Amino acid sequence: MRTNFLLFLLCLLASCSSTSLREEDCLQRDWTLQGKIDAQKGLSKDMYSTYLRVCGLKPQETRREMYTSGYREGQKYYCNYQSGFLVGESGREFPTVCPKDLYPNYRKGFLFGQKKGLSKKAP
Repeated sequence: MRTNFLLFLLCLLASCSSTSLREEDCLQRDWTLQGKIDAQKGLSKDMYSTYLRVCGLKPQETRREMYTSGYREGQKYYCNYQSGFLVGESGREFPTVCPKDLYPNYRKGFLFGQKKGLSKKAP
């Protein structure tokens, strides 16, 4: 199941990275799913503006609400102790993705992972 999800993400990223996105592809995009995926990857909610720019779309309230709704759902999967630990251990910067109610567990995991990651690098 996880492999299928990763495969789906790769396909989605490939379609998003193309500079020749057709407007119809953007109009048919599942904006709720896109928001969820972005949050699960720890990306900023500002990605929505990037998609609009790349797709050549004007802001639309319904589309933004769908993206935000999906993003909030994705935060529940990303903003946890385990994810924080993995990000901290990898040495990446602390992202500002998590809302206040999910922040404490993520931060604890991040700090512990960061400490663990640094101890692996020490001689």
